[in-house]
Parts: sequence; structure tokens; C-alpha cells
Amino acid sequence: MENEKIELSIGFPIYNGEKFLKNRLESILSQSFRKFELIISDNNSNDNTQKICKEFLEKDSRIKYIKQEKNIEAKNNFKFVLSESIGKYFVWAAVDDIWEIEFLEKNIDFLEKNEKFVASISKVTRFGGDSKRFEDERQNIKKYYYKFR
Repeated sequence: MENEKIELSIGFPIYNGEKFLKNRLESILSQSFRKFELIISDNNSNDNTQKICKEFLEKDSRIKYIKQEKNIEAKNNFKFVLSESIGKYFVWAAVDDIWEIEFLEKNIDFLEKNEKFVASISKVTRFGGDSKRFEDERQNIKKYYYKFR
């Protein structure tokens, strides 16, 4: 993809993500907003992450895949994908998230129409085995927030 057509960079730091990776990549690549680059930084995974990423790399030229020679720790992997980005906008993607098909389009549209805003996000819905734990933690954080405030 030519640089001038890239409006959004998606930073995708990953480590041993084979369990969710195929679904996640399909979720990203099927977005209605198409003018993006996907920067995958594999933090030296020891599962099938590299194999899966290379399969998708062959299918879509918007993907940039880098396998780190050694594990650079999560925070540095997040910094790395950000430093590689060239888009006007940037978003991080997690391996276990799924986006609605218009997620990127709606957020970019909002930012384009509201120049005073520097960020945009949508409602988050949790599901699966850990959703109860997340809700409990959210309630605890809320309680401490109000006490602190």
C-alpha cells in the first residue's frame, strides 16, 4: 500500500496469541474502513503465531510483520508498533478483541468531524469466562475512584 493512502496505523503487539489470532486478523482485515496499515510485532512467540501471521501476510499487502529476535517486554512492544506507524491516526489492537465491522470507520469519521478531540473509542462489551471478573473489578475501581476523588 502506498504511504499517502494510509490514514490509520494499527499497532498490534503480540506474544503467543495463536488461540485468538486468526479471528482477530479476520476482524481487522474485514473492516469497512480500508486505508490502514497493520503493524504486527511478534514479541518472539514460541507458538504458531509466526506461521499464522505469515499466512495472512501473503493475502494482504496492508500487513507489516516483524518478529523480534528476543522478547523485548510488553511495554517496549507497544512502543515499537507506535514508532513504526505512519498514519495520521493510530490505534492499538489486542489479540483477544473483536471489532464490529464499522469500528474504525465510525471512530475515524468522528475524529474528522470533531477536530477538538484527540481520541475516540466505542462502547466495550466483555464476554466469555472472565466477564464476571472484569465486572467485579470495574465495580471495585469505581468505589475507590469515588473515595479518592
